[in-house]
Amino acid sequence: MTYVDCKNAVNIRIEFHTEKSIRLYSTFLVKYSWCFLLLGLVICIALGLSAILGGDLPDFNDPTKGFVPRGKNTLTSRLFVLERVKKELDKQIAAAKQTNNTKISLDTNQNEEEDEDLDYDDSISQSDLLKDLEGSSDTCAFPSNTEEKCLTNKQVYNLLNNRSDPIRFGKAIEHQINKPHEQMCTSIDLNRHYEVYFESSNKSSENLLTIENLRSLCHKQENLLQLFQLNSTCHYTLPQMISYFSNKPNCSELTENDITSFVYRIQRCHKLYQTGLIRLAGLKRYRTRPIELFEYDSCFRYNFTFLSLEYLLDKTFLSTNQTRYTAMWFLKPKQAKKLLNGSEIHTANSAYDLFIRHFYRNPKFDDGWTRISALNFLDIRISTAMKQIRADMFFVILAISLIVGVTIIYLRSITVALMTNICVVFSFACAYFAYKIALGIDLFPYINLMSTFILIGISCDNVFVIFDAWYSEKLDIYNEARLQNRQIEFYGKLTQQQEQQYHRDWDYTMSVIRKKLLTKENQNQADSSVENHEEEEEEYFDRIKNPDLIRMMKVNDEQMIQMMGGLLRHAAASVFVTSFTTSAAFFTNMITRIAYVQLFGLFMGFSILFNFLMSITMIVSFVIVYEKVCEPLSARLGLFNHFPSLFDKTLASLTRLSHVIFTVHIPRLIIKLRYILILVFFCFGIIGLIIVFYHPKLSPPKSRRYQFFQLTHPFERFEYQMRDQFLSYINEDKDNVTNPLLIFVFGIEDTDLVHPFYPEDSKIN
Repeated sequence: MTYVDCKNAVNIRIEFHTEKSIRLYSTFLVKYSWCFLLLGLVICIALGLSAILGGDLPDFNDPTKGFVPRGKNTLTSRLFVLERVKKELDKQIAAAKQTNNTKISLDTNQNEEEDEDLDYDDSISQSDLLKDLEGSSDTCAFPSNTEEKCLTNKQVYNLLNNRSDPIRFGKAIEHQINKPHEQMCTSIDLNRHYEVYFESSNKSSENLLTIENLRSLCHKQENLLQLFQLNSTCHYTLPQMISYFSNKPNCSELTENDITSFVYRIQRCHKLYQTGLIRLAGLKRYRTRPIELFEYDSCFRYNFTFLSLEYLLDKTFLSTNQTRYTAMWFLKPKQAKKLLNGSEIHTANSAYDLFIRHFYRNPKFDDGWTRISALNFLDIRISTAMKQIRADMFFVILAISLIVGVTIIYLRSITVALMTNICVVFSFACAYFAYKIALGIDLFPYINLMSTFILIGISCDNVFVIFDAWYSEKLDIYNEARLQNRQIEFYGKLTQQQEQQYHRDWDYTMSVIRKKLLTKENQNQADSSVENHEEEEEEYFDRIKNPDLIRMMKVNDEQMIQMMGGLLRHAAASVFVTSFTTSAAFFTNMITRIAYVQLFGLFMGFSILFNFLMSITMIVSFVIVYEKVCEPLSARLGLFNHFPSLFDKTLASLTRLSHVIFTVHIPRLIIKLRYILILVFFCFGIIGLIIVFYHPKLSPPKSRRYQFFQLTHPFERFEYQMRDQFLSYINEDKDNVTNPLLIFVFGIEDTDLVHPFYPEDSKIN
């Protein structure tokens, strides 16, 4: 036996066993379709419930988990190690200080919050300054952050001892500053629960330090206090601060001279601010007795200078004496407040409702002088994004409704549409079981929910392919019965149009048979005539695909087995190829080091594979159930007999339109413009390469900022614009571990042992 003979024998053997397996599986599906369908439903429900009950439900409150690259030799992995080491060292240092009684404690009667800035706990007093001045007056006292030279002890003493600009406040201002049972309003480490940022409405004059803009801001300050219901707590605004420096309790009394005096005083304290001495004094002011040298100096009085420079004026003020942006920030009360209906205010939910009702796309705070630029309410940006994502899941219902509508029009069946969506749900449940229970992955990012949209489309395509193959096989049975002159039975009574169609098919079949018999008598003309008749027959057989007539034709179990075998040979193979290639494409996302992308690709790949398994098991079983139960019931009730022509005309029009577009015009257009299209797409490719690798060039994020809304959204403007305009946030980002100074850590490796799929694990190498 030669190699070719052996190969042919093996192929024949494989084909024989394949056909035998298809025959057995088809027979099993036809005879036990209900059992097979119910068994699949029970298994899917059991897997889904075990995944839900066997582990914690996904937590979507923090969508940023897993959104940074992790793994060996990645920068963020090293930063995670550094961050955890820093936290561990801070705990050990705090414990050591408490043991040695060196940690400075706050007065518990003042109910002040514990300060996080432990770097400034070194004591400072007037006697220490005098001692340094006498011992070494020219020695560097405080290094400057912006200048190469530092301030000497003598310069610092002269600055602190400058009594040329003392500042005192009246009783009305003192009453506004002192809030009983609340935080000390002059502390520089206050929490800013409500932040409202303003800018000028006039693009030609962007400076807010004008009398018109300040009066506008003063009016809006009063409106915000009433809106937030925070009259009894601390709050700071630019008009209020300028009025304090002018010893005026009401910002509506401001004049141009007050603005000039405010700018002069802030600029006078510039050097002290650059050295960090103002911040140091502010942190110590309300822990121990303040230094007498700057008790009443305008640079230090109640920390107003520091608060103005860091929180109320943008970073350009020191160089231009102007500010383009300003902030109003308000503190919520320590004790929870409730409305008359019992609902608590100043919570994340109430802040969200406040934002939607009064600030979101609401121009009422734009009076022509100033307008709101950005917002930050109780850090609800992430929770607001999650609420928006949950609201957007409404589009899943819209997609399901669209699929149901298209399926009803195309397959004329509500049950098929419902079964399609049931398979989507069960595919999601089985994939969640494999993801959560089998693999034990804790992190379930919200982006995995987007797989629902993809699954709906894939499942719908699979169902259409399977039912098209089923009706194509049924059409072959119909044509075979006509050619063999067998009587055809139907599930219900035919309409007049269907009767006419059936008789036309029957008469045409008889004429074709008679013509074939005549051609045998004249062999010389047989070739041309038979060829023409076969073309006419095939053309006519293609035209007699009356959906109602074919669907209503009754078939027995043996014919169903034959039809199911043809369906599995053609449709199942096509569904397998498309499902396998699509899932493989999603599984390739595991190559990346971003956990979000990895987990989405993994979950999506599982979902597609489970959907394929349901297509060749539950869907094909449902095809038999539908043929045995739903088709006879629909035929007897005549659900579509009242308007079949409308569906036929619609489907015929859509078929002709798609044929004209995709098989006539688009190929002609591509052939005629092939060189131009190649050149255009080649240019697009070159431009894309330039953008990715040259300018602006893809680069990893420089900070842990995540965009949830459009950049014009007030929350995003705060995150991406205001944080870069005010010195308080700029200094905070400098101290952040994502932008560390040169730090040497010994005794550990820079390897992040925490698996990106399990971010809650706190193990450190």
